Amino acid sequence: MTAIDLFAGGGGASLGQRRAGFSHLVCVDSDPDAVAIARRLALPAVCARIEEWEPPTKSAAYRVVGNAVPPVLAEVVGRAVIAARETMAAK
Repeated sequence: MTAIDLFAGGGGASLGQRRAGFSHLVCVDSDPDAVAIARRLALPAVCARIEEWEPPTKSAAYRVVGNAVPPVLAEVVGRAVIAARETMAAK
């Protein structure tokens, strides 16, 4: 599942989501220090103000999952979202 993380901070939630199987198109935060940390985690982080940021593609569908949560919790939530989506698709 592809996601965009808005207000990504240092990327903790994105890291957990990645462990759960999410692929991030971009992780956005306005704090340059937080973006530097997210980049060290190999996340596609950009420093921008949300009000001024244009997503790479406006036609794609995105799922935004939580923020400001520990990576382990984000992974559990991400896995639950994927499982629920698969269950709904099977019906």
